[in-house]
Amino acid sequence: MMNVIVGRSVAAMLAAMMLNPAPALAAGAEDGTARKLVVLGDRISAGAALEDASRSYAALTAAYFDADVTSFASDSCTTADLLVQLDDPQVQAALSEADMILFSVGMQDIMADFTAQLIEYQNQLGFETLDELYTASRSDLNVSDDDLSAYSTTLKRKLEANQETCADNIRAIGEKLSAYSNAQIICPNLYNSLNTIKGLEDMSIKRQMAYRSIMNPAGWADDYVNASYTELAENYGFVVIDAYGIFSGRAYKYTNQMQLDYSPNVQGHSRIAQEIIHRITNAVIGDLNNDGAVNASDAATVLEHAAVFGTDQKGTIRKEEWILADATRDGKADASDAAEILIYAAAVGIGETPVLGE
Repeated sequence: MMNVIVGRSVAAMLAAMMLNPAPALAAGAEDGTARKLVVLGDRISAGAALEDASRSYAALTAAYFDADVTSFASDSCTTADLLVQLDDPQVQAALSEADMILFSVGMQDIMADFTAQLIEYQNQLGFETLDELYTASRSDLNVSDDDLSAYSTTLKRKLEANQETCADNIRAIGEKLSAYSNAQIICPNLYNSLNTIKGLEDMSIKRQMAYRSIMNPAGWADDYVNASYTELAENYGFVVIDAYGIFSGRAYKYTNQMQLDYSPNVQGHSRIAQEIIHRITNAVIGDLNNDGAVNASDAATVLEHAAVFGTDQKGTIRKEEWILADATRDGKADASDAAEILIYAAAVGIGETPVLGE
């Protein structure tokens, strides 16, 4: 019943907002200085698997801070590759001039061999998605429970192969980057991209066990490697973004793992960027007038922007601030975000503790 009431309230409030002007936006991120941002790392930093690389977490962060970007990120970069890259004079020169350094690395170490093996199975068996391989309802694949368990055992070994070296390399990367004390250094830690099947409990017991035999080790590997990220925060003051926590239980929503790619999708990149902006500026997603609350006034601001954007393609929200309005994390600020903000505000108003956009 509560959802019906909220839905009607949203419709009424959106209609009312069209008749009332929105409040002015807060000052935003610009402070008159030219920022230089250097991006390092793997396919996450490079925005791989996105149709538009400007939707990557690094590009979104750069847009918010109006920064000039130099990127050395590449799709296949491992921790070992980044260690070598940090000795490159061109990279060192860019880092010496940077105000902010973003890097993500380690997922390629953990997931590359696993993904290659999974693609080999895909070619052999003909499945399209990870869900299709594991769910019991797809009998046309002709994969027995015992065969699936055997495949999973091999996949598990692939996940575990490189984690110790990966953790050691991340510590070495941190030591090298700590020399660039002129820059704020920000890095998302590793996340479990295999927590993808929403209806896991609906699978047969044997298939649940088979899936958990890869899902759980992926989480354990992340935990092991993420201890090294924690050390970077403790030893050098790096800003470590808890991607593990953000993606926990939401990998099906924030990654492309169902399509056999661990990379974040548009929503995942947006969520990481929003957390970075929050950690650096204390800006709250949805609080567009910076009054300390996410409420109807903020929804009105988004709605006004959407109406104007529809006519002049510019809108009223400055380019570096629209990500604060993107409650649905679909890469734009529109009426759907205004509705999401209102639903969130209504839930808070009755004592709930929701997460905006979840």
